Amino acid sequence: MISTGPFNAFRTPGFRLLWSASLFSIVSFFMMIVARGWLVLELTDSAFMVTAINAVPMLPMLVVSPFGGVVADRVSRRLILLIGDACSFIILATLARLILFDVVQVWQVFVLSFFHGLVFAVAMPARMASVPDVLDPEHLSSGVALFTTIFSTAMLAGPAPAGFLIEALGMGVTFLIAAFMLLP
Repeated sequence: MISTGPFNAFRTPGFRLLWSASLFSIVSFFMMIVARGWLVLELTDSAFMVTAINAVPMLPMLVVSPFGGVVADRVSRRLILLIGDACSFIILATLARLILFDVVQVWQVFVLSFFHGLVFAVAMPARMASVPDVLDPEHLSSGVALFTTIFSTAMLAGPAPAGFLIEALGMGVTFLIAAFMLLP
């Protein structure tokens, strides 16, 4: 007998792991939207530059995401996710180091943000396509529905901690925490 319900996908350990790790990764991404904007505002005192820094990581998502889907169909999705989160970790840790050593420059933030968006654009289709890989067909509709909640949750859960962490611990530590959120 097939049991139905909105949370059935969570009965599958592989889905719980994918969902949890994806939540951390995407919350980290949304934290960076706030933190990068704040950092660039501090560095330039320019509202235009804040807008520009938020546009830069979105450009690769616009152009590269369709190709990321092709890659996700031809390469191990697990490998793409592991490499993607490792690259994001390196990018955020590099930015944290630049900030903590007080050598960060605006152009570095722009370049690292572009690469962060590029990594996200390649990894996101693999992340989405992994849902059917870890679920039985009877839990797929529950899994897809639950997986889409990650973005709404991350849009709420990412910016608030970023603002709190910047205020409480500083910009560099905020980037470091966002980097370490990618480890799960």
